[in-house]
Amino acid sequence: MQGAGHGRAALERQTPTKPSEQAAEQDLCFDLSEGAVLQQAIASTRELVCEARPALKQRIWLYRAEASAGSTKRGNITCLDSKSLNRAIQAVIQRHNLLGDDGLPLRLNLSRLRKSRFDRALRTADGDIAITANLMGNTPRVAH
Repeated sequence: MQGAGHGRAALERQTPTKPSEQAAEQDLCFDLSEGAVLQQAIASTRELVCEARPALKQRIWLYRAEASAGSTKRGNITCLDSKSLNRAIQAVIQRHNLLGDDGLPLRLNLSRLRKSRFDRALRTADGDIAITANLMGNTPRVAH
């Protein structure tokens, strides 16, 4: 994801240096496309990179652990992985008592969210696959 011109270093080169520019950037609303989400994740975790162990310095989804789990101690910098993401999803489901049609706790994962987003884009585009691909951040060739 951090190829030519899109990595953490490229984003840092684009970072404004004047405090007034930084404050103005914080007030911007983001389009929640994948690119904007990645840029926001990189920007919001920039300060954690210097504390991260070398193996994590090029990762995007960094955070400070709120509790000890496995080899990660509370306060350490770690990165989002499928295990921690699934724990977070389950916590949201439990906290909000989200139930499926069968009355059991909702089963939710990233592939279901992407499918829902695709279906919404397809409806918005009235079935036009080229427009749908564009809405999903793909080219029409990828969509076929």
